[in-house]
This record gives sequence, C-alpha cells and structure tokens, in this order.
Amino acid sequence: MPFGQSQITDDGFSLWVVEVTDDATDSVLAENQFNDPPPEGYQFLMVRIKVKNNIPGSQRFESHRLSVVGKSAIEFSKGCGVIPDRFDDYREIFEGGEAEGNVCFTVKSLDAAEPMVIYYDERGETRLFWSLSEESETSESIQQRQVSVSVVPTPAALGENRNNPVPFGQSQITDDGFSLWVVEVTDDATDSVLTENQFNDPPSEGYQFLMVRIKVKNNIPGSQRFESHSLSVVGKSAIEFSEGCGVIPDRFDDYREIFEGGEAEGNVCFTIKSLDAAEPMVIYYDERGETRLFWSLEQ
Repeated sequence: MPFGQSQITDDGFSLWVVEVTDDATDSVLAENQFNDPPPEGYQFLMVRIKVKNNIPGSQRFESHRLSVVGKSAIEFSKGCGVIPDRFDDYREIFEGGEAEGNVCFTVKSLDAAEPMVIYYDERGETRLFWSLSEESETSESIQQRQVSVSVVPTPAALGENRNNPVPFGQSQITDDGFSLWVVEVTDDATDSVLTENQFNDPPSEGYQFLMVRIKVKNNIPGSQRFESHSLSVVGKSAIEFSEGCGVIPDRFDDYREIFEGGEAEGNVCFTIKSLDAAEPMVIYYDERGETRLFWSLEQ
C-alpha cells in the first residue's frame, strides 16, 4: 500500500502510515536515560501510524502485530525501549474513532538505507503491507481489499450502548451488584486539579481535566470494593479516555470496603481532548471486560 494511503484490515481497522523517521536513535535515547542504544550496525526506525475503527462497538488496535522488512528480507519486530508518543495498545477505540501514535523497530542500518515496508500480521491469517517510502506511488496493479460488515441491529437495553446511556442522575445496577449514579460533572477541572497538588502536571496542549463525581451503593450481601479505575469516558472522537489526572480533590476511595446497603461517593478524573469536552460525553464501567454500562454526563 502506498505511503499515506489507508487499507482496511480483516478486523475492521483502517491503517495509515503518517510519518517515518529512518534514524530515530537520538530521539529515542533522549526520551529515557535507561534506553539502551542499538547494537553496532543497527538503528531505531520510528513510524507514526493512524488507525480508525470501522466496525460497531469498540476494540483495541494491537500495534505489537506490526513488523518491518527491508532489503535483507528478514523481519524486524517492534521494540526500542521508551519512545516519544508511543501508540497506546490498551486504548479502546469505538466505531468511527481514530487513534495515532509512534511505533519503533530496531533495524539493520543497511536495510534502512533503502525503502522498507511495514506489515500487519492479522493473527497469522493475513498480512497487509504498507510502504515506508514517501516517494511510493499508486499503481493500478494494487488492489485494495474491502471489508463488508453485515450487522443486524438489536435494541440495546438502557445503559448497554453509548448511544442509549443511563440519563444523568439516574442509577443503574452493575453485574457485580453496585448501583452507580453520576452526581456532578466539571467539564474543565484543570485549575482545580493543579491547585490540589503542586506536583500535578498540567494536561498536554489541546487537552483538559474532566472531573466526575460518582456515588455507588452495594446491593449484595457481604462487602466489596468498587474499582473506579474500571471507569472510562468517551465522546465525539470515539476513543477511550482512562482515569488519571494526578492528585485530585476528594478522590473516590477504591480501597474502602462497602457493606450491603452502604454507599460511597467521590471524584474520578480523566484527561480528555478539549474538542471532546465541547460536546456531551458518556462515562462507562467495564465489568472486567465482560459487560459495559454507560451513563450520560450531560446534566
């Protein structure tokens, strides 16, 4: 596939090569003092990729399935140490959502001297190849594969779909027996979070802190803890934003045991794109990867 053009994988992702740094050795070594330099005769090749999920629901793109190959005709797998803006394999990407980041390979310098290709191994079944040369051109002999996804829509119960979330202020019971309410939402809590602790880092440019106050109640016998780190938010960009802003005011206590009938309340915080915050978002609870429930953050 020519540089800069997308191709759809069998698992429903479009993938683009956005940028290539043939020798990113200095950049990688500067990123972390504990990174080891490449062996003699090798260098770090960094590739910036963008992916888009084209199928219903959400899934993660596994960038570790990417490898590169060049003149020597041997595979170079991903791995350079800590790299700048690494692609996040753990971020959930919802239908229509896009994610971007860097992947890095330790390659022979002799290979890097000539155009290489990157390929995606779809669990050993099919391989797709993209050129890493910006001078590559489209050829009529290149035929793009298309993925046809046939979906029979079934009505989702309240809260089981991000397009049909539980309304703000209403509770829903999770499979593990907790009722959960969204109590309050602060769309831009950046100043509040930075004031809370002098060592908190500000969000990156174009991002802000979203703080959500939740309340939970244990409805089953005995006691259990509510794992607020299982909460994420999603908005217009259709990508997952996980919990994490630093030290925040009145943080929800994940370690407190809640007995039957007991309630607990506190804040959770997410670093999100400001463009997402400009429109209504939803928060969802991932019940150990089995079931997701969605609540609206629109008051």
